[in-house]
Amino acid sequence: MIRSLLVAVCLLASAATAHAECASNLWRTDTTTTPPDIGPYVASAYPTVQECDTALAEEFRQLKVGGWDPHYVTARTIIGFQGRGTEAIRSRHYRCLPSDTDPRDVKGK
Repeated sequence: MIRSLLVAVCLLASAATAHAECASNLWRTDTTTTPPDIGPYVASAYPTVQECDTALAEEFRQLKVGGWDPHYVTARTIIGFQGRGTEAIRSRHYRCLPSDTDPRDVKGK
């Protein structure tokens, strides 16, 4: 019920305003040179894009503190790398996407 109401409110708002106010999910994907890979999956959900952006910034900080090499690659997207040489190289990818967007959906197939 609440989700339906939120979707209706978002649809009624202007595109820019709706994008800023609608729910957003923080997606995470983990990959390594020694499988299995994990994700993508929703790591957490937020009622606004701003809150997702704040969580993304915290993930960036946590990666840095944890010895990863994180980078913002586009708006609302970070990727971090860990390992080098003969070690298993791991990557962790985070993206804030609108709650109705699923990066696992493959279109055109």
